[in-house]
Amino acid sequence: MNGKILGQKIQTARENQGWTQTVLAHRANISQAVVAGYEKGQKVRPDKDIVNQIAAALNVSSDFLLAEDDKLQHIPPNIMAWIESKDSLPYLKQAYKSAQE
Repeated sequence: MNGKILGQKIQTARENQGWTQTVLAHRANISQAVVAGYEKGQKVRPDKDIVNQIAAALNVSSDFLLAEDDKLQHIPPNIMAWIESKDSLPYLKQAYKSAQE
């Protein structure tokens, strides 16, 4: 995991909420120094529990925060869960076929 990408995502999501690092820290039940460290990209091996707390506070998925690829960043967590489920496979195959035509 690239710490800088994680930090940028946290900072962007926090700023989209209009929050300071202190507000995010309070809502995630962590210190402001931890938030600052993550946003500065200092965490090469992020703590999964802390990332989960930050994600929950920001109302984003931890998968989004930890993903290297930003292409799916605007998909809500409930839609991502459906996409990743086996139930979506027939619909995704049909959509792929339609896009090829």
